[in-house]
Amino acid sequence: ATRAVEGLAAAFVVPMTLAMLTSEFPAGPPRTRAFSVWGGISAAAGTLGLVVGGALVSAAGWRWIFLINIPVGLIVIVAALRVLPADSPRGGGAAASRRAFDLGGAVSVTAGASLLAYAVAQTSSHAWGSARTVGLLCGAAALTGYFVVHEAREERVGRTPLMPLSLWRNRSVAGANIVSALLASAMFAVFYATTLYMQQVLHYSALRTGLAYVPFGLSILVAAAAAPALVSLAGIRVTSILGSAVSLAGLVLLARVPVAGHLLTDIILPTVIVGLGAGTVIVPTSVAAMSGVTADQHGVASALLNVSRQLGGALGLAVIATVVASFAARSAAAGNAAAAALTAGFHAGFAVSALLVVVGLFTAAVLLREDGRGQRVNLLALQTGQ
Repeated sequence: ATRAVEGLAAAFVVPMTLAMLTSEFPAGPPRTRAFSVWGGISAAAGTLGLVVGGALVSAAGWRWIFLINIPVGLIVIVAALRVLPADSPRGGGAAASRRAFDLGGAVSVTAGASLLAYAVAQTSSHAWGSARTVGLLCGAAALTGYFVVHEAREERVGRTPLMPLSLWRNRSVAGANIVSALLASAMFAVFYATTLYMQQVLHYSALRTGLAYVPFGLSILVAAAAAPALVSLAGIRVTSILGSAVSLAGLVLLARVPVAGHLLTDIILPTVIVGLGAGTVIVPTSVAAMSGVTADQHGVASALLNVSRQLGGALGLAVIATVVASFAARSAAAGNAAAAALTAGFHAGFAVSALLVVVGLFTAAVLLREDGRGQRVNLLALQTGQ
């Protein structure tokens, strides 16, 4: 329940950051550079969290990974009050009165996604074909289907749906969200499987494990800083394909880690390659997700991109964690030692992550080529507002 409250709070805050950048910076190179800084800082902060978390767990205990967020949250509140300009809700009168919160949409999509993640995660103890798993999957499908129908009706009658389905008719927006969800699935799996590999197979401490991710975070930061130049040179589609291909190469290397792995060659090198690719993809997908979107939909488009990343990562992790556990159990049942069995499971998990990136690469090639009006999604189109 407390984690759900955390997620709800983040859902209010995080999408607004991208929406504010979209409103403050004009389309074209200035906005692309702003998205680059946004993506790089997000990646650097995530890596810093791993290092600090490892230090706290090693020195003070796991509860401190939650307690540390209290002063951080207070700093954010003070900074927001002092730095962010005060504004007021746009619109008024009858238009404002119709902007009621879409409770039905929020409940159905949250319940559907949660049920789907739970159904996948519990397949380690209940087979995919069992009545329990099939029932949970059917329930998730029913809730998701209701959400789509509900959102279409809300939009048709002129209300404010939680997720306007019209956004998905924009090929650029749809492609950016699908690619982001698939890449997030792979990234979540990298953190999950690599962390367990270092701690359970190589027997690293929590602190050493966190420090091992520093080059990974720096690689994302460097790639995000270089991505605007790539976008200007090659366009959104080519940059996204290139970044996905680089991440794929790193995941293929991770899928071959040995039982007695080395920190530099088997962990740092492949994760840095994955990070370079991921950092390259962050910028063009962020630009594409906001292109062709009207000013009053900036917040919704930003929230949709954030949801795609978080939900894609969560569902992908549920699938990959199940794959890891299943293959590790089979390997152990075949008589392999615990370390070898775990490594076999991680190999399978990284292989599934690589497959997800392959799907994302082809999605970028198909959907990010043109926007909904048949025009190429590049900085020239963004600069002219087309």
